[in-house]
Amino acid sequence: MPSSLSLILASCVLWLPFRASTAPTWPSAFDELEDIMFLNTGYRARAFSGPVTPCGSSADGAGRNAAAEWLRSAFHDASPGSAVGVNKGIGGMDASLMFELTGVFGADNVGAAFNSTLVHLAPFLSSRSSIADLLSLGVYTAVRACGGPIVQIRTGRIDATAHGPSGVPQPQNSIDTFRNQFQRMGFATDAAMIQLVVCGHSLGGVHSVDFPLIVKAGTYPGDVQTFDSTTGAYDEKIAVEYTTGTSKDPLLSGNCHASGRCSDQVIFGADNNVTIKQMADPGTYRSTCATVLQQLIEIVPTGVALTDPITVYEVKPVDLQLAISGDGTSLIFSGEIRILTTTAPFDQISTVQLAYNDRSGAACSGCTINTAFTGAATGFDNTFAFYGFSAQIPASSSISSFRVIVTFSNGGNHINNNNGLGFPVQDTVLYQRAQSCVSGTPDSSGNLALTITAAVLTTASSPTPSLNLTIPVTRLPVPVPSLTFKSVSMTSNSTIGPYLIFSATYAIPAAQRNSVRLDINGATQSITFQGLDYLSATCGSFVTNISSSSLSSSISSASSGISSYLNTSSMPSTTLASTSAVFNKSTTSSSPIATYSAALNLSTAIYSSVFSSTISPSSSGLASLSGLTSSAIPASSSVAVATATSATSSASPSSTAYTYLGCFVDSASNRSIVGDYSGDSAQTIEKCSTYCSSFALFGLEYGAECYCGSTNTGSPARSGDCSMPCGGEVEETCGNGNRLSVYKNALYVPKVNPTIAGYQYAGCFTDPLNPRALAGASTASNTMTPETCAAFCGPGPTYFGMEYGRECYCGASLAAASTQAPESDCSMSCSGNQTNLCGSGSRLSLYERPTTAGGYRYTGCYSDTVSNRVLQGSYTGGNTMTHEVCEQFCSSSSFTYYGLEYAAECYCGNSFANPTTIEPDTDCNMACVANVSETCGAGNRLSMFELIDAVIPTTPVNPTIPGYTYAGCYPDSAGSRLLNATFYYDSSAMTVESCAEFCESYNYFGTEYGQECYCANSFAYTTSIAAESDCDFKCAGAGELCGAGNRLSLYSKQ
Repeated sequence: MPSSLSLILASCVLWLPFRASTAPTWPSAFDELEDIMFLNTGYRARAFSGPVTPCGSSADGAGRNAAAEWLRSAFHDASPGSAVGVNKGIGGMDASLMFELTGVFGADNVGAAFNSTLVHLAPFLSSRSSIADLLSLGVYTAVRACGGPIVQIRTGRIDATAHGPSGVPQPQNSIDTFRNQFQRMGFATDAAMIQLVVCGHSLGGVHSVDFPLIVKAGTYPGDVQTFDSTTGAYDEKIAVEYTTGTSKDPLLSGNCHASGRCSDQVIFGADNNVTIKQMADPGTYRSTCATVLQQLIEIVPTGVALTDPITVYEVKPVDLQLAISGDGTSLIFSGEIRILTTTAPFDQISTVQLAYNDRSGAACSGCTINTAFTGAATGFDNTFAFYGFSAQIPASSSISSFRVIVTFSNGGNHINNNNGLGFPVQDTVLYQRAQSCVSGTPDSSGNLALTITAAVLTTASSPTPSLNLTIPVTRLPVPVPSLTFKSVSMTSNSTIGPYLIFSATYAIPAAQRNSVRLDINGATQSITFQGLDYLSATCGSFVTNISSSSLSSSISSASSGISSYLNTSSMPSTTLASTSAVFNKSTTSSSPIATYSAALNLSTAIYSSVFSSTISPSSSGLASLSGLTSSAIPASSSVAVATATSATSSASPSSTAYTYLGCFVDSASNRSIVGDYSGDSAQTIEKCSTYCSSFALFGLEYGAECYCGSTNTGSPARSGDCSMPCGGEVEETCGNGNRLSVYKNALYVPKVNPTIAGYQYAGCFTDPLNPRALAGASTASNTMTPETCAAFCGPGPTYFGMEYGRECYCGASLAAASTQAPESDCSMSCSGNQTNLCGSGSRLSLYERPTTAGGYRYTGCYSDTVSNRVLQGSYTGGNTMTHEVCEQFCSSSSFTYYGLEYAAECYCGNSFANPTTIEPDTDCNMACVANVSETCGAGNRLSMFELIDAVIPTTPVNPTIPGYTYAGCYPDSAGSRLLNATFYYDSSAMTVESCAEFCESYNYFGTEYGQECYCANSFAYTTSIAAESDCDFKCAGAGELCGAGNRLSLYSKQ
């Protein structure tokens, strides 16, 4: 009879939705950076992109653009380097910037941007991710976060230990100096120099505090003059506006002329505008920028050998752990498998299994391990799903490698064997995580006691391992720590089965607990790059002295009992050797700590119970496992699910801060409480209550997970189902697998949109960033409230709104691309008042001035001149002038517009008779002569009002296009276009109709990101439809839907 593995291999003949490409081989030198690069949000997310998302903003203050700062920091680090000539290999991308922020070198690196960037990068520093590599990765991240092209990233850069050469290009340089500097960097021609500068200046601008000779203080919002009009997008607009004469680039015009600092004008015109005109084309801009930015970050010192570009794994093992259990006759193999679901969507995956080879390298019958979904993550261009497992393997045969078998819903299978090598697992040196720990309380020196336990095969050539620690050490004033390396001797204290047990203790700084990495090095095998995240404060103990006969009997009876209890017919009744434990995890959680702590505790609980000499066979098999309960199991799974609980746990300790509501059903795919999430291996009810203090409800699940929200959609479950002890307090219970212990926050005060004098609340609105919903002044504060935002905006603007809890925006009008969103989207508390609402990410809590009695609304401050009046319909003036007087005068003749100027003048008109521009609201600063609480324009400035019928934009729709059928919202990515025949961009006038006309000779067309149009006769690859709500961007030129970021509003020809 063929083995089950043989049948699996034989069935792998159907079409598979994985891409055919050369994948990296695991493990790789860039594994850490690959995670940082691709896991932006969701489960196990590294969140490296957080500071530059959304594009155009910064948590470091109003007027700051973190993406621009990251891009500029890379340029300042690399640009003094030499890629050619006699000094080739001196300087370049080496992180010497961190030593060049003060003193003589500080003159080359003016401003807070560089220090802020390095502070953001510092937490990601490790022995596998240098600051130089992180600065390079920051270029990719900043550009992609703003919708720009993919910049290839190669790794291997080495951090400098001191400052490098000087030579950052400065705005006052002559064209000859610029040419010399860029040629030294390897940009040999004027065209290459222009390309790099125009690609670097798509984002950000010039701050008056840093360059007062270029930007005069008080002349621009936030004292920042931007390079182009699309501050929240990486695009060709800087070139377009230069070639059309509409640019306000501070390095092209204005004060830069008087100070001789118009560097963009000098550089862009170096070849008589030939290159800059070419760069105005969207396709040329994107492809060229991807090339020149990569060239910039690959200027490296002599001795640096860069790797091949980082590419995403289709299948990647995560946190594999092999440890001895019990008396050493068995091993526990656990971890997760990360599956790329970009081209193999999650909903098409039926099962993920591991088929492993024993120690000798031979495949064995029944050596398969099942997994269960634990979470999902996303990057800029990719999606991922994680599948966890924990299996018991006989130590006598052990494991040497495995393959991953993905079975799809269409019946096809895909086997990933790591480019023919298998995914290696060594069993010579084992890290005993359960028997390792780090103390929870620092000693008098501020240190924690770290104890690490390892097991080494007695047959190893040199069985004594060493513990090697990598510890970050602060080195002020440098904003990035240095890495110190400590080697600690390990001593043997016992033998369990075929393994010698070693341990070592070392004092680590408490402040660096989460940054320490450890290696356990044997003579030929090692355990490397392990963090301390999963270690508890107390080291666990081994369970020993159990005979093999009692072990076999115990496993048999316990396994049989669990199988009967779960009604899982495919569960083996005589062995747990090929069985995995399922650990469910939220798809929205970014922290795997809770999962792994639960997994480790679960494995220990199961095996400790099974190996206990007090276990005796029973009819139910559960009396001897008094704490084991089940969690939900997919019907197709042969996976055992169990959790260890305490008989003395209390479901709901008394408190005045919260009230227990009961046990409720939950699932990872459809959370019962949605709003916020926290994972903590030391979770308690009080911790969760505190974390969720701004929500009406909170719930605890799986011992470590905390969910916050305003509603609970879960159905009631048996009270006994919520029986798992909390990770931080075993006397309390924190739900269970797919079970929530739900509480009401007794101290919760509902968040509201307060009444603001002179304004009415308009609703929750999207802020598309390109352009901003409100384009006037802006600020940010840790004491933000609607009242302080209204006061900041003053009496002029029609609108003001709060975003992201601490940001305030003002504007005379609302951008057409901004649409009303569900009120639930604006859920963040104001930083200055937790009971008030202040928008959310890319969402504005919007207030507007109500229309006047006559139906007019303020539209902004407009320029005017005596010789060319803007409004020429009628005029009045005098010492009784107020808004009401002027409105009554103009409305009596049904004029569309009225405007007030110079405190006492009133003008009317049905249209603008002469050209005018909207100016900062602060320009219209003269009080009306008869009402000093109102402003009536200023010299050559009109406070303009317009008669309007509707003020709130309607929700955009998918229009009917003759000859086409709307097919739905589809996933797309910049690196792999679904419709790849042809395209065009129109950032100001894109409509679905114009895209249909452009693509009329093709079977499919689709709009994306509000301004992009793509065509093709067929899909470039198989994909599945996305949620319709994903396509929520308004077309730049109409009130229609035009996809979203990485989402196509797609139409097919009838």
